[in-house]
Amino acid sequence: MALKMNGEAPFEPAGKGCFICFNLADIAELEEKYGVGEYLQTIDANLQEGSGGTTLDCLRIGLKHRVDEKRVRVDLDPDDIQFAITQAHEPIMDALCLAVSNMTYTEMLEEVAKKQAEMEAAFQKISDESTDEQGPLADSGVPGDTKPSDIEQD
Repeated sequence: MALKMNGEAPFEPAGKGCFICFNLADIAELEEKYGVGEYLQTIDANLQEGSGGTTLDCLRIGLKHRVDEKRVRVDLDPDDIQFAITQAHEPIMDALCLAVSNMTYTEMLEEVAKKQAEMEAAFQKISDESTDEQGPLADSGVPGDTKPSDIEQD
């Protein structure tokens, strides 16, 4: 479980007292590699696919421990990793989401789903209102598609 107050996502599989967190400089590194405005989605997609490279990038930048109360990057040797790549996905995303929005990964996904549902409901309402104003047999704009009132009477 991520600690919201300090943006840290504990990651004990990397060692006692290890956690993942990203400061502004860390985010800038990830933006440089994965694209400004795209890095969250790209990293998430790559981690879901089990990308070893993305996992290593994120851990090299964000995996830390405390030395004299200061956050210090853990010197990560890929040959010494004793955990599965999939174990790192949620803690990495928690730490990234906390750095960006002060929400955990799960909370951010729930917020996105909520906003998507609200947008779909608003779109549906507009669509329903448009249909009500035009009536069910409104001219679609397609040549030859007419409603009964458009047909000339003799």
